[in-house]
Amino acid sequence: MLCSALAFCQSPTWPPGGTTPSPYAISLDGGRFLPSTKRWNLVWSDQIVPNWVSAAQVEFAAQNYVGTQKIFANQVGQFRQFNSNFLCLSYHLAVGLNPADNADCPLPHGNPGENPIGVVTPAGYVGEYATHFQPWLAVQGIAEGSPSFEQMFQHYDLPDQAHRVWHHDPYWLMNLADANWRKYQSETTISWMKGNQNEGTFFDVAVETYAYFYHPRSNDPTGFNWWQAPHGPVGFVGQFPSPDAFAPWQNQHYLPYFQKLYTDFHAGANDYLVMPNVDQLVTTVYDPIWLDGDANGETVDGAMMEGFGDYTGFDMWLTLDRSVRHLTGRGKALIAQWYASGAAERLRRTGMYMLVKNENSYLNIQAGDVSWWPEYEIDLGEQSPIPTHLDALRVAGSGWESLWRRDYAQGMVLCNTADTPISYGLPAGDWFEIETSGGGPVGQNGVPPPSVVSLSDAPSPVIVAASGCQIFSKTNTTANHEAGKKVEKFRAYTKASANLIQVELVLNEAGRGFFELCDASGRILQQFVAGELAAASHFIDLETCHLPAGIYVLRFKSRHYEAACKMCVY
Repeated sequence: MLCSALAFCQSPTWPPGGTTPSPYAISLDGGRFLPSTKRWNLVWSDQIVPNWVSAAQVEFAAQNYVGTQKIFANQVGQFRQFNSNFLCLSYHLAVGLNPADNADCPLPHGNPGENPIGVVTPAGYVGEYATHFQPWLAVQGIAEGSPSFEQMFQHYDLPDQAHRVWHHDPYWLMNLADANWRKYQSETTISWMKGNQNEGTFFDVAVETYAYFYHPRSNDPTGFNWWQAPHGPVGFVGQFPSPDAFAPWQNQHYLPYFQKLYTDFHAGANDYLVMPNVDQLVTTVYDPIWLDGDANGETVDGAMMEGFGDYTGFDMWLTLDRSVRHLTGRGKALIAQWYASGAAERLRRTGMYMLVKNENSYLNIQAGDVSWWPEYEIDLGEQSPIPTHLDALRVAGSGWESLWRRDYAQGMVLCNTADTPISYGLPAGDWFEIETSGGGPVGQNGVPPPSVVSLSDAPSPVIVAASGCQIFSKTNTTANHEAGKKVEKFRAYTKASANLIQVELVLNEAGRGFFELCDASGRILQQFVAGELAAASHFIDLETCHLPAGIYVLRFKSRHYEAACKMCVY
């Protein structure tokens, strides 16, 4: 007989049974690790500030998310009260520096006035230029206005302040080849990570610097692109007539710059993660091969892809192909982020993510608050190994106009990057298509909204829509279990005086499983792994002090069987 007492919190925990380390070899402060996503879809959220949400929402995020970014050490500590492995990234522009005030950058730019854009550092929410950059210059003996100072900035045509390149935010584009800028970026971000007890830095806007928001450009008052002939970067001998000519120069500058950051981030007793934001990787003429590193060293630990899945057709293929070649197929971490949308689009993008994810890949369906979506709870069992190139996953079509398949222990994902539908015959056996509904913001009380992962019979062949994704399960968990063969008795009854529900589970065959406690609408409130259970009677006491009065359903599940019973909390 196995007897154990289990206390329920108001917040559920994800994944069932807790996290385990991924294979990514890294030594983070406090013994923390990148959690394995070999089976589960885990969530690495954008900025969640405890001051902006309720205490119950903080607890929910801590117990259900992998991490967040851009918060102070005391705020990180609030999450780690509930999850000691909760991760946090610092934030810095990848290749930029905010000016002392916004008016320093020429027009056009988006943030008006004379106030700086604030950054989260151990010193507070401050302007970086005055609080960090100028003191660093003084320590280094670099006078503002000196040649050494001006060389830290990226210029076109002439190396003076009037010829600096700027971004629309605004910020100054910095000279990635300059040793002083590399030193400042490395030393400053490491100091911020240590001071705010962070595990890495999110380097934002690590994209091509001929992009739309960099100036001068052809549609602003200057009337020309800063990089394009007859203009061009200071020090470059030659001309760039087009973006595809500029792309190799871009890669040549990003490569040693990020190698310097990576080397410094991994030089101490603790490693720190280099995590740039590379957007969707869809620029046709610019393939960011700098992400791969070279014989001189690595460049990144992974990357966030903001707007993952924003595009269809050829560009959808570029996102998937480059995700595998530069990140997941190389063992690097991936944070696939997009903004909340309807159920069909969320499922399509989740399918894209599940096609290319490795064992340290994470989701972030960003809604601007603490939220929970049914796509996070899709469970197909363990994923098959990710190849080094997307081509290994092609099952129909050719080139970018193809159908791609990724297998899981209990299912598979199909993604079609062609502009036309593709028919595909499913393998032998019973297959069920996954659909999702519900989800959204988590309540102030820390309780997520109802969300459902449902299954329906899948015909064969299936027609995968143009730029569509479909997710299939091999097992219908609501109909195909043979509970009578292994679960002889499963019941629950209230012990009101002790605020307990006692569960009796009688197995006539040993098995490994887990329990789910659900509310009347089917929303999973709590999950925990039961482990290996002998063929015997088992009694488990569930503490109900945190559960409102009502009807609940307790399920016992394994890969091959399921049993359920109702119970009341008074």
